[in-house]
Amino acid sequence: MTRTNTHCTHCRAQITAEDTRYCPYCGTVLPRTAAAVPMTVPERFAALERHPDLPGLLQLRPSTAGQWTSHTLSVVFSGLFVVVAFVALKAFSGAGNGIGGLGGSLFSVIPLVIIGVGAIALVRSLTKVARFASSPMIQSLARVADERTQVTGGGESSSARTSYFVTVETETGDRREYSISGRLAGQLAPDDMGVAYTRGGTLVEFRPLRV
Repeated sequence: MTRTNTHCTHCRAQITAEDTRYCPYCGTVLPRTAAAVPMTVPERFAALERHPDLPGLLQLRPSTAGQWTSHTLSVVFSGLFVVVAFVALKAFSGAGNGIGGLGGSLFSVIPLVIIGVGAIALVRSLTKVARFASSPMIQSLARVADERTQVTGGGESSSARTSYFVTVETETGDRREYSISGRLAGQLAPDDMGVAYTRGGTLVEFRPLRV
C-alpha cells in the first residue's frame, strides 16, 4: 500500500513513513490508498514524448565506426575464403588427375562446393555493406522488449563465442530483433524506454530515458 497524502488529516502533521497506520503525533488513524498502478506501454511512450531530454537525443548522430569495422571484416573474411577455395581447387584438381575415376571427380567437386558457399557469403556481405552505406540514420522512440544471448563453439578445438540479440518495440507496436555488440547489450535491460538509432537494418545505438 502506498500513501499519497503526506499530512495527518486531523493535526496536519507531516507524515514521512509510508506504512504508518496511526499519526505519531495525535494518534489519528491515517487513510490508506491503493498502490500506484504501473503505467501501460502506451502511457510510457506518451511520457517519453514529453521527456525534456528527448529533443537532444533525436538530434544525436551516433558513431557508426563499429558497424563499418564489422561489415569490412565480414567482406574480407568472405573474400579470403573464396581465394583459399580457388587455391584448393587447383591443388585438388592436380591430385585428382593422378587418381582418376570417381576419386578424381570428388577431388574437383569438393572445392567447387566450398567456392560456392564462400561466394554466397561474399555476396551477402557486400549487399549488407551497400544497404548500410545507402541508408539514412533513423531515430525512433522505442522500448526494449526482450534480450537474449546465444553461445556457439566451446568444444575441444574451438573457443566459445557469445552473440547478443535485443528485440525492440516501436511506438506502433512493431517488434524487430537485432544482433548487437556486447558493449550495447551491457547498457540495456528489458523494459528500457528510449531512442533507437537504426541504419540499414542495423541497430547502431540505443539511448535509454527514465520514464
